[in-house]
Amino acid sequence: MDEDGTLLPAAQSATQTYSATPATEAADGACGVDAEASWGRQRFGGHDKFLSAIEAIASRPQTPRDVACIHTIWTEVSLPHQQKKLVRHERSSGKASIVVTGGDLNIRSQDGEAKMIQTVVPCGVAARLLLLEIEAEVLRTQSLVVNLESSPKAWLKKHKRSYSATVADRYVEACLNLCGMHLTVGFDGATWKIDPIERVEEYLVRENGRPWPRRVLVREAYANLLWDDSYVVHQGAQIALSTVGSLAMDIDRWLSRRLHDLQRIERVPWPRIQEQFGASTTGAQEGSWRRMFVKAFEYAIAARKGCKASADVDWHKGGVFLVPSPDAVKRQERKRGARPSWRT
Repeated sequence: MDEDGTLLPAAQSATQTYSATPATEAADGACGVDAEASWGRQRFGGHDKFLSAIEAIASRPQTPRDVACIHTIWTEVSLPHQQKKLVRHERSSGKASIVVTGGDLNIRSQDGEAKMIQTVVPCGVAARLLLLEIEAEVLRTQSLVVNLESSPKAWLKKHKRSYSATVADRYVEACLNLCGMHLTVGFDGATWKIDPIERVEEYLVRENGRPWPRRVLVREAYANLLWDDSYVVHQGAQIALSTVGSLAMDIDRWLSRRLHDLQRIERVPWPRIQEQFGASTTGAQEGSWRRMFVKAFEYAIAARKGCKASADVDWHKGGVFLVPSPDAVKRQERKRGARPSWRT
């Protein structure tokens, strides 16, 4: 997929089982970087940005910055894939559900005057990467203030994304929509109504007049939700998958949680898969949607292999089979009692 969720060319889909070698085995030489890179080049030879990203992950040891915590709700449900200027977005999966709506945001124009704009539902790769960064930084630093770099160009460079005016505008729009969004989270009968961003602390007005919210204040109630129920994903894998599309990113998040928590082999039928991941495929024929999902699934597995995370999976006409797997990206051990005194 591209940034808007459209699938990029991939290797032809097939019924196949993938089993990535655990990190301990790779460290012992059972599966080296060359083998992982060769596997990726063979299957995804037409997508150089993705290949370069996963080869870079596989070639270096994991660092603390590679591990990011996101709210568990984003491993079950997701934001929209494509920009359709939605003012309301609703997704449900099992016991989890979200409703995201646009809001109002007061911004400064290029001449210094303030004006109120109406935001829409954030979507696509840009919104996912930005929200991942915000949530991860809150938990890393135990601070409600998150710096988003001095400009869109600096932010993209930090996350190893290519810069262009079009891409920068896409990230500015996603950032503004995240700052203005209203979020309702439902899980197992409980409901939380929370706006993740309390206020924008500082704007940088760009040359074209679009403001970049370079410092935001996260609402304390949302930070408390993150502290109580967050899950670890591999940030490098997410960045690599952002070159492919938002569906592959969502699949990786789902696998990061499900494969680690499983106690036995589980079959997930295709209707259940489409309910969870088919946010922008309403009306699509089941067969064409399944082919699209499997291609994105293959990208997610390749990224997990690159970061040496186990992923034993199989699919055929009965659905997707998940096998319990030890994961190189472990759930962080934090004291679950008292919440931190969030710094501002």
